[in-house]
Amino acid sequence: MKTAPLAVAPDGTFVYSRFGECDFDGSALAIREDDRRATALKRLQLYELQTVPILSHYSKKGNLLEIDGEQSREAIAQEIATAIRSMLCMSGSQDVQLSLEEDALNELNRR
Repeated sequence: MKTAPLAVAPDGTFVYSRFGECDFDGSALAIREDDRRATALKRLQLYELQTVPILSHYSKKGNLLEIDGEQSREAIAQEIATAIRSMLCMSGSQDVQLSLEEDALNELNRR
């Protein structure tokens, strides 16, 4: 059984039906708990209550790195490596810096 609203037709178009049937082929769609409005609202409330205060705390201390996750993996990895390099240069840990850069590049190449 397909799940709504994430069903995709063979031509790549997204199909969704408010009536419990696939708009493309008429098959039944199941609605997962994650697809329900109440579940999404609860997650947003928990984010506001639990995550935002943590982000604010570290942001005020200057210890928060925000990275645009919509970039390519390579760009994200480069931003992380640059931030780590910057932090390590401040602490003078060159050996650790090289090891972390190697690990990050190996992990990126594994994927």
